Amino acid sequence: MKPGNHVATLLNGNYANLVRMPWKDAVKIPTNLSFEIAASPPMVFTTAYVSIFDTARLEKGGRILVHAGAGGVGQAAIILSKYVGAGTFVTAGTEEKTALLIEKYGIQPDHIFSSSNLSFGSGILDMTKGKGVAVVLNSPASPLLQEGFNCLAQFGRFAEIGRRDLEINSSLGTDAFNRGSSFAHIDLLQLEQHKGDRIQRVMREIMRLFSNGHISADALYLIVNGVGGIGHSVCQRMAEHGAKILVVL
Repeated sequence: MKPGNHVATLLNGNYANLVRMPWKDAVKIPTNLSFEIAASPPMVFTTAYVSIFDTARLEKGGRILVHAGAGGVGQAAIILSKYVGAGTFVTAGTEEKTALLIEKYGIQPDHIFSSSNLSFGSGILDMTKGKGVAVVLNSPASPLLQEGFNCLAQFGRFAEIGRRDLEINSSLGTDAFNRGSSFAHIDLLQLEQHKGDRIQRVMREIMRLFSNGHISADALYLIVNGVGGIGHSVCQRMAEHGAKILVVL
């Protein structure tokens, strides 16, 4: 990189007109990508890539359960899973989110389960004839975490990106370990601080996939303080004018 390059960054801190960060947290934006598209990879795609590829080693023909599939990381994980040729199961919390997953990503209705109860566990085992999935990308807390862990196939890999159960030191039933399964927690902040080379490699690879057209995504719009009345109006207005992916904080 050199002065004048357009870059995307994994920013640890507040948004500002001028920011400073380690060079490993920034990646050059290919000339054929817009700023809006390039804003998506640093957080959601880096999290998804590190989780399902670097950590959980998802492969072609494998099966993955993506919790909160309509969220930012969930959609990135679906895009990457489809790119590698994996079978994808997802959970969603509303009819609107279910419709998004069907219409935008072509997820079959019988591959979408509710995120508000534990029925996804038996549903996935039924769909896989009792074998389970190779990878679980998890964000919800227990008891959904435990149910997802129970869905792992032999030698399955569980990638945890949530923090609730870790913060309260929840217990975990370990029966799935008898099948050679593994459990890993992905903390992008710790990776950024201690494994910057890994973050740099992943961001470069994601930009390459976007630039070459192997993966694509709609622009992602971040709405800060968007849960109040004005925020709802802003979200509705943006959706009416074509914004498809909104991240509301």
